[in-house]
Amino acid sequence: MVGSRRKTKYVRDKLEAQGFTKEQLDSVYAPIGIEIGSETPAEIAISIAAQLIQIRSAKTGKRKGAHPALHT
Repeated sequence: MVGSRRKTKYVRDKLEAQGFTKEQLDSVYAPIGIEIGSETPAEIAISIAAQLIQIRSAKTGKRKGAHPALHT
């Protein structure tokens, strides 16, 4: 979820009040993005893209440099 910590807490509290479980809410990444000191919209976008890549690579179990086509 894109938003400040205050906004994400507000939204989380509202969703919890509407019946969403803690487990469901814990699966939401908020605030999204890796902490890199982002200030500009472009930097924020990069931090979000970096977190998406980080999550995707963790789910596949692949490590950096493991692509066979790169090692031929």
